[in-house]
Amino acid sequence: MKAGIAAAFGLGLALTLASCDGEDPVDSALRDASAARHAAAALTTEQQQTRSASAPAPSGDQALVADLLKAERAARTAAERAQARATDPALRQLAEAQAADSSARIAALEAWTAAAD
Repeated sequence: MKAGIAAAFGLGLALTLASCDGEDPVDSALRDASAARHAAAALTTEQQQTRSASAPAPSGDQALVADLLKAERAARTAAERAQARATDPALRQLAEAQAADSSARIAALEAWTAAAD
C-alpha cells in the first residue's frame, strides 16, 4: 500500500515538474509580471516621446507656471477636503478661504498661460 502511494506521489511530482518545464511557477509568474510592467513602461515612454516631439518645449517661465499650477491645484484640493471634514466652524472657514485663494491664483496663472501662448 505504501509503495502504491509513493509511486502515485512520484508520478504526480513528475507530471507537475514536466508541466512547468523544471521552472518554479512562482519565478515564472514573477518574470511574466515583470515583462508586462516593462512593456507598459516602454509604451508610456514612447507616448511621452511622441508628445514631446510634437509639442514645443515650454520656456523656463512656462515650466515654472506649470509647477505653480500643479501646486495650487493640490492646495485647493487639500483645502476642499479639509473644509468637508472639519468639525470646527473656524477651521472650515479657514479652509474655505484657502480654497478660494487657491482658485484665484489658479485663474491668474491660467490667464498668464493663455496670454503667453
